[in-house]
Amino acid sequence: MDFMKRRWAVGAAIAILALGVLLNKTLAGMKEPPREDPPKSMIAPVAVAAVENIPQQALIAFSGRLMSQQKIDVFTEVNGRLLQGAKAFKDGTSFKRGEVLLKLDDTDTRYSIVANRSNFQSVLTGLLPDLKIDYEDGFDKWRVYLASFDASTSIPDLPDVTNEKEKNFLVARKVYNQYYAIKSQEAQLKKFTIAAPFDGIVSQANVNPNTIIRAGQRVGVFVDPINYELEAGISVRDISKIRVGNTATVLSSELQGEWQGKISRISEIVDANTQTVKVYLEVSGSKLYEGVYLNGSINGVPLDSAARIPRFLVVNGSQVYTVQSNKLKLLDVNVIHESNDVMVVKGLEDGTVLVNQVVPGAFDGMEVEIIE
Repeated sequence: MDFMKRRWAVGAAIAILALGVLLNKTLAGMKEPPREDPPKSMIAPVAVAAVENIPQQALIAFSGRLMSQQKIDVFTEVNGRLLQGAKAFKDGTSFKRGEVLLKLDDTDTRYSIVANRSNFQSVLTGLLPDLKIDYEDGFDKWRVYLASFDASTSIPDLPDVTNEKEKNFLVARKVYNQYYAIKSQEAQLKKFTIAAPFDGIVSQANVNPNTIIRAGQRVGVFVDPINYELEAGISVRDISKIRVGNTATVLSSELQGEWQGKISRISEIVDANTQTVKVYLEVSGSKLYEGVYLNGSINGVPLDSAARIPRFLVVNGSQVYTVQSNKLKLLDVNVIHESNDVMVVKGLEDGTVLVNQVVPGAFDGMEVEIIE
């Protein structure tokens, strides 16, 4: 009996001890664990910048191929042998406006015109007696006209005839017919000489001196090497931010230098495939070449006061990371303009501490350390 009592006493003691241990663990688990600061190495260092809202200007990026504003295909209108000029009509040769590009041999045509002028002079001389008798009032002006007539020079304008009978008399004698035939020949004679219509250079020459040229033959290409035009495609979303007359900065990845351009005209048709509108810029300057590709930015319309920030700082399309109490804070922004590497945003107050770098694994509330 005593043995049984001892067993029950031992069992009760063990049970009480086990219950005490279990109760102690339960109470210990209910305590809030002490807060541990993250290791210094886990706090991300970040570079920051203070936001400054100032009046902005839309800068619209563009690229396109350069074309001369003045470029003509040179054709001949008459037949003849090409003469050697003071300057050779060769690729790269420059000419001033009015200088002779090409001259064809006009000897036969010139002599034919002189003969026709002389014949016309003879006709008028034969009409003087009739004019003196029948149209005495008009005789003196025809006599003076003949006195100044020179068959070796351009035919002078005919005297004004107000008398209807006198005019009919001259028509019947084919005076006007011969006069205008000679004027036509003189106009044709001028086509044997082709002069430069503007300052430029020969970009292509297809003929050599002493070769026979046919009417309608394409003999070369003449271009203006200073004044160019660039065609660029501007996105539909940006077309409202530019105007005719806006200036542009023009650059090249192949050529050294920087040039200024100006919008000369804007198309009103949207390309269905690219959703862009063609914009044409006038570009002038030396060291430019037709056909070269250029890029740059157009100085568009003024924008409201806003902050200009690098494009890579904008996340989720319309949010940026700022620092508040050494923690990252996502703020919403309104993007009012964007270009290749810059965005103009509103919604940030002046002085806001903006994260100025990409933070790997960044999230809202992440602890950071500002570095200088």
